[in-house]
Amino acid sequence: MRRSNNNEVSAVKILKLVCLIQLLLCSTALIAEEPFPARPLTLLIGFEQGGSMSTQGSVLANILSEQLGQPVRIQYRPGIGGGAAAAMLATSHEQGYMLLFTPSMPFTNYPLEMSTSYNLNDFAYIGAVSEDQQALVTRQSSPFSNWDEFLEYAHQRGEISFASQTLTDRRIINRIAKEEGFIARIIPVTGGNAMTTLVMAGDVDIGFSGGSHSKFVDAGNMQLLAGLGNHRLKHYATVPTLKELGYDLQMSSVRMLVVPVTTPLSQQQTLTSALYNATSDLRFINVTEEIIHQPVRYMSTEPLTQFLQQQQDDYFSLIAQES
Repeated sequence: MRRSNNNEVSAVKILKLVCLIQLLLCSTALIAEEPFPARPLTLLIGFEQGGSMSTQGSVLANILSEQLGQPVRIQYRPGIGGGAAAAMLATSHEQGYMLLFTPSMPFTNYPLEMSTSYNLNDFAYIGAVSEDQQALVTRQSSPFSNWDEFLEYAHQRGEISFASQTLTDRRIINRIAKEEGFIARIIPVTGGNAMTTLVMAGDVDIGFSGGSHSKFVDAGNMQLLAGLGNHRLKHYATVPTLKELGYDLQMSSVRMLVVPVTTPLSQQQTLTSALYNATSDLRFINVTEEIIHQPVRYMSTEPLTQFLQQQQDDYFSLIAQES
């Protein structure tokens, strides 16, 4: 009789254990299938507030929030021309909840320029949204108003001061200075707002702009000396490129949304859909085309990844030529 009772007790214990295991498996499955996003997201911007990245990123964050059904909160992480934010994202465990809105240069060029804690393969590239319109700028009241006059000024002075936002623009101005026989004194800044402040106050002779110049040029307070891309600036077609001025130099970049490489594919797909819809939103088109004067250029993950690899290969060739 006792043996029968013991058998019954054991059977009950086994049944309870089986039920507990099934409950745990079901709970795990429910957690794994949790809709994304289930909580607020963070949008990193690697430049200070007030520049064109901030202007465009603020509108993008609002639209993404509507698309995703969760708040998208901006966090500014300026430093090393966007490199500090890229390093922060590379070590994030937040997966698709931590996004970075950034130009492409910190990912393609910086690992070739310096010892970084990340490389091009440490990220998943959700998509590109616009093409940077980079330029060398000066204030309206500057003693020079075009490239030839700037060179004459630089030769007379022997040294010019330059507000730099990225490692790449420093390489370009130093290369020009070496070819032309003057010294470029570099003043590092953390974004377009700081660059504009120095240029407008006359504290530097010229500066690099990734897009912050547009409203000041339109207002008649700033002048464009040269575009840095392969093609002339879309909204300022009379401004020559560095290549047209005789330099084998160019600086191309797109603005894109990036997440850690550990982000699940399902989350990436959700973000891709939201970003694609954002680029056709009239508010985004307006801030991009009419306010910061950049062409909207959407690229999905695959062509963007190919573009980034080509951009890195081209920059490696530039460095090799100088060596």
